[in-house]
Amino acid sequence: QVRWRQTVDRMVADGVTRFVELGPGTVLTGVAKRQAPDGQAISAATPNALDAVVSAARDVDALDA
Repeated sequence: QVRWRQTVDRMVADGVTRFVELGPGTVLTGVAKRQAPDGQAISAATPNALDAVVSAARDVDALDA
């Protein structure tokens, strides 16, 4: 049994605010958006989308430094 909702709740409680779903589909992204409305959830289903996610993560890391 997958406990995705409970997992997202725990991640939010631990301070996670960004969620990335890799691969086709957006079901888990939708759940993350509902469970963490103050967070950011995105889906990357193509190589170009994955490149954009990696680039955005680097930008965030630079801001957090």
